Amino acid sequence: MSKRNSGNNPEEKTDLRIRRTKKSIRDAFFELIDENGFDSVTVKDITDRALISRNTFYLHYEDKFDLRPVGNILDCNGKCIGG
Repeated sequence: MSKRNSGNNPEEKTDLRIRRTKKSIRDAFFELIDENGFDSVTVKDITDRALISRNTFYLHYEDKFDLRPVGNILDCNGKCIGG
């Protein structure tokens, strides 16, 4: 195998467009949490900020809860405080 794609990292096999879309979604999600808190963030807010359609969001995630970091705890304002 070439050095570019060793096959060990599943992220390497993912289409670059998908990786960019997911990054855009995650970035929008965390920016919105910082601004408004987790409970106030909606999928529509995320898709508007990420400049994608709701359909695109749902191709990658079931809901906003799928975006939460595993092992992290959110404080009362929905901000990550540990994990």
